[in-house]
Amino acid sequence: MNNHTKVTVITIVTQLLDSSDDDDIIMISNRKSKKKRKCIKNYVQNTALQYTPDEFKSHFRITRETFAHLLEVLGQTLYRRADTSGRHKECPEKQLLVVLAFLCNQEVYRNISEKFDISKSTAHVYLHRICNEVVKLSNNYIKWPSTRQTILETTTKFKERHNFPNGDEVTPDPDVNDDIDPLDYPGTANIDSAKRNEIANRLLV
Repeated sequence: MNNHTKVTVITIVTQLLDSSDDDDIIMISNRKSKKKRKCIKNYVQNTALQYTPDEFKSHFRITRETFAHLLEVLGQTLYRRADTSGRHKECPEKQLLVVLAFLCNQEVYRNISEKFDISKSTAHVYLHRICNEVVKLSNNYIKWPSTRQTILETTTKFKERHNFPNGDEVTPDPDVNDDIDPLDYPGTANIDSAKRNEIANRLLV
């Protein structure tokens, strides 16, 4: 290898090393310049749980007594979830307040993340977890009408007290063919008569 070739090789290697060093410097600089997420520290302990009863209800739309009852009902489940996961879990109070802030105030995940000092993905997990648990317990608190008579009585009460429509005011579309079962329209799943009767009976139970 002649001297000219050696010089060329050395020049190329040097440029590559310099380029690699520059890339490392840029990566380090980007890490340092990454903005820290703005958040409120200890909002639950220092603020939310210190609200007066009226302030608490104003922010979360439920009384402290109802909040305590929800914690009693859901707390064990949330604690168990915390024990079986490898990641640190927040206390049930914080998890429940996150969900109430989302449902009652229609706050976006970004605001909840900043207020409760958690990531948006964590807030999303809390929302779905607690809502699923509440749905499982709903039959313990919601009394559904069990007969056609009770259905009629319930809809009548809603109509009288809150002017809530029960469907009687709906005017049928004259262009709709009444001979066609809605469940048999194109694009809908075909359900046999036995299945339909089963669904109807479940609605009346």
